[in-house]
Amino acid sequence: MKHFFLAGMLLCISLSTWACDVCGIFLGIQPNDRSSSFGLYYRFRHLEGDLGGVSLLKHGGGHSGEAAAAPSHYAEQYQVLEARADIWFTQRLAIMASVPLVNNYQSVDGYATADVYGLGDPFVLGRFVAANTRCLTDAPRTVHRVTLGVE
Repeated sequence: MKHFFLAGMLLCISLSTWACDVCGIFLGIQPNDRSSSFGLYYRFRHLEGDLGGVSLLKHGGGHSGEAAAAPSHYAEQYQVLEARADIWFTQRLAIMASVPLVNNYQSVDGYATADVYGLGDPFVLGRFVAANTRCLTDAPRTVHRVTLGVE
């Protein structure tokens, strides 16, 4: 029973981290690490919240001193569909290219205030592996890499 409790507590813990979804650093070094690949990626983020106890002064059309209620509920959605290619020419030289299609939506009190969609910022990222401690044997070893990139 003690192990189930501990496992349940570990599942409830959330840690904030930063990661680069362009270079793949959040994945670490993978077995097919320096293989060319093509992919279609989808990302979605939904934010929602309430604003309570806030009032804004009216600008014109009202009596002085009147207050208007601030928006009480907002929602935002960010969606990206991205075509990405990671092409390796040698063990040290690679190019990553991406073409994203985006849709960013915002609503306040149930009314759409923004709906932006279309082609995002495409990029081409040249990468050069300046240092790599990868061992060519099967022996366990810590691997470190320094990669330089130009966009």
